[in-house]
Amino acid sequence: MNFVQIVSSILQATNNKLVSKAFQEKYQIGNSFSRSRKLSFSTLIYFILQSVPKSIPINYSQFLDSFSSPLPFVSKQAISKVRHKISDGAFQEFFTAMYFSNLAAILKRDADTQILTLGQKHRYQANRSYLLNRIKAKIIPLLQASISSCKRMIIQLTEKASKVRFILRPNRTFGRYRKHTRRKYYNHMKPCM
Repeated sequence: MNFVQIVSSILQATNNKLVSKAFQEKYQIGNSFSRSRKLSFSTLIYFILQSVPKSIPINYSQFLDSFSSPLPFVSKQAISKVRHKISDGAFQEFFTAMYFSNLAAILKRDADTQILTLGQKHRYQANRSYLLNRIKAKIIPLLQASISSCKRMIIQLTEKASKVRFILRPNRTFGRYRKHTRRKYYNHMKPCM
């Protein structure tokens, strides 16, 4: 079983868990999400998973662009109000095993093997932070995709990650630049201690 099949099966199992009724009943607070609303439980979970530290309208517009089915636009007040109706345990369960980090590690290993087969002069390694950012940005389409389209997206991710690489320099003779960390004293100021 290769890495693409492993990652796609992990993503499919995660999506099945997130949209299941048992997961919703376990982590909803009270009887919220019992009626049909603009933001369903699974849609709100997807939105919170993809959110980055930006304003809510910017995050929601990016979320609408990445979501496969059309969603109605809701206000930031509605999002912040309904966000409090989900228990924190849902996200603790999701991030307990550092989900994104594990997916990035699997994809990085596959990208590193692709880099090794290129036969370059120097040794290279895939950029892990690039993979983490791309997985975070594409988590919704990956979770909602069918297995064949999920595999296609994973292959594209690993191909791009094998191109975004950096060189390994094991015998570096010149040390890395280090910032000057000692305290600076100015003529018109005295240290407190």
